[in-house]
Amino acid sequence: MIAELLDIWQHADLVCLGETHGSIFDGLLRQELVEHPRFPEIVDVIVVEFANPLHQNLLDRLVLDLEPLTREMLRPIWRDAGLGEVWELPPYEDFLRSVAAMNARRPKGERIPIIGAALPIDWQTVRGPADLELFRDRISHFEAVLRQEIIRPGRKGLAIFGSGHCERRPPSAFSRLVAENPERVRAVFGFDADGGAEAGRRALGLGKLPQLVKIRASAKAETPSGDMFFEGHGQVGVRLGELVDAIVYYGEAEDVVLDPAALEMVPELAQELERRAALWLVP
Repeated sequence: MIAELLDIWQHADLVCLGETHGSIFDGLLRQELVEHPRFPEIVDVIVVEFANPLHQNLLDRLVLDLEPLTREMLRPIWRDAGLGEVWELPPYEDFLRSVAAMNARRPKGERIPIIGAALPIDWQTVRGPADLELFRDRISHFEAVLRQEIIRPGRKGLAIFGSGHCERRPPSAFSRLVAENPERVRAVFGFDADGGAEAGRRALGLGKLPQLVKIRASAKAETPSGDMFFEGHGQVGVRLGELVDAIVYYGEAEDVVLDPAALEMVPELAQELERRAALWLVP
């Protein structure tokens, strides 16, 4: 499957690899991707949803300078990226360290950077909902980062976002790039971990083994998306080709989605993340 994923860049500059937040399988997939020997020969830059660009210096110190930073030293990267406790889950730190390990085998001038695409909110200065008014349009911000880091300079890029942000149709950030550069961008993500795989298996006639299911330019593009994807994104009348170019199918194994509520955090951090979530959710 990894080799097939890498082949997608032969025909595109940007591959948006969508994830279910907290998915063990999605986390392992992207780690295997960056660990593949061909990856650094193909991809120039990685853009992730779970890093605040105000801490780009920390990202660079870890993945480009290879500094041995502890989890506590790195925590501001994902702590300030929004979504409360979600980014505290192990797969996100694990990915950052996998990229650093891959870069450790390359000369400094050939190392692949990770760019933070979360909203650049300085949470230490946020005291009320009014302080967040300039940051409500995540879609436009994600689009701008992908355009700046990958599309405009013509680099080969991997983007890692929640699957909804990678959909080919509006209102996702990715859909705006699809409209302007349909041949340069590809959306790849898996089924909803809660029943979506079973629905996809039936609809597409999939077997027990994992595979990358090609949707673009195939008869499968006309298949109704039905209940295959999360949070109702597969709505009545929406075809697979309108959402995705290829689907990651993990076979008959059942994915595990980690629950942020099960994390053990110091009370101060938990309280601060709750405060931020409450402010963000104010209408």
